[in-house]
This record gives sequence, C-alpha cells and structure tokens, in this order.
Amino acid sequence: MTSITTHVRLLSLPGGSPRSATRLAAALREHGAHVESGPADSLRVEGARDVFAALNSAFRAAAERRPTVMLAAFCSADASGPMHSEPALYAPIGHVENDFDKPTPAGQMRAAESRIVLSPEYEEGLDGLTEGARVVVLFHFHRSEGYELLQSPRGDATRPRQGVFSLRSPRRPNPIGATVTELVGVQANVLRVRGLDALNKTPVLDLKMEYGEAPS
Repeated sequence: MTSITTHVRLLSLPGGSPRSATRLAAALREHGAHVESGPADSLRVEGARDVFAALNSAFRAAAERRPTVMLAAFCSADASGPMHSEPALYAPIGHVENDFDKPTPAGQMRAAESRIVLSPEYEEGLDGLTEGARVVVLFHFHRSEGYELLQSPRGDATRPRQGVFSLRSPRRPNPIGATVTELVGVQANVLRVRGLDALNKTPVLDLKMEYGEAPS
C-alpha cells in the first residue's frame, strides 16, 4: 500500500519571509489530514482524503490577506519497497527588483540592470563580493506551471523539440533558474547586477561565485 506524505510551507511575498501556519493547519485538518511539525518550519501532512483539494482550500484560507506562496513537496512510501528520500524544502533569501513585470526577451532583460534585495539577516553573507565579480543567481520560476520533458526551444514550434534538461525553459520538473550575472555594486543588503533574466519579484534562492572566481 502506498501513502502520500506532503511537506508544506507558507512564505510571504515578495521577500519570502515565513508565514504562520496556524490557519493552514486548521484548514488541512478539516479535510481529515493528520498535521504535525516537519523540517525547515514546514507542516508534515498525512491522511487527507484528497490532498490536492485540501491544499487548495487551505491555501485560500491562509493567503486571503496578503500575497503568499505555498511550497509543497510530495513523497510516497510503499510498504513493500524502500522509503523515498525526504523532500528538499528551500525558503527564498530575497527577491528581484527590475522593470520587467511581464515575459520579456531574455536578451533585453540581460542588457538591463536588476536589483537583488536580500532579507536583512543575510547581509553579512555578502562580505567579499566586489564590483565586477561574476555571480551565479539561483531563483524560483514563480510563474511557471507544469512542464513537458520535450519542448521546442524558446517556445518556437517551428524548431525541433529537445529534452527540457538541454534547455533554459522555465517549465521544468523543478522550476529553478540559474543565470551568471556581473555584479555592478553592493550596498547593505542590495546587489545591483547586469545579465539577469528573471522577472520583477522573482524569489531568489541562492547566490554563488562563478566557478573559478571563488577562493579555494
């Protein structure tokens, strides 16, 4: 017999700060779910009669007052086979600010300057970054829905379809983007970068120096 365990976490946008899960837990229990504390300040949910209906209803109840994102990871356990690994849950460390609120050609976005605003508690982690450094920005495609393993490059149906892992498409099994940017400047918890192809308010997951630039 296979059971489904769901790990859920709520974050406020645009900064990605954790949200209280009290109302979420109550709404999930109304659907017959067993709810307890999980890893990374998440809720561990089991036994819902319809887990997707439960999550939809609970999200509406918990997010009615402010912009919110729900992170949900599913894992299955089969009594006759090995346990699947625990899901990976990440909270944004900041968000993108620029003039691109709608999908825009990547080249146009990279030519412009963007700001990455980190949550203040991460400011100390920027020590050592200097103007001109090449920084890899990892971010969440927060507007992406669904995916196909074979897609046409840049959505151009006239081109042969390729595997999603050979493309930069936002429609992926895990909607994570990665772009190498040039650091224009840093002031407190705000980075100015050029070369970023992420929309305004995109949640930022991590920053790394490009391979070969970071000290050993």
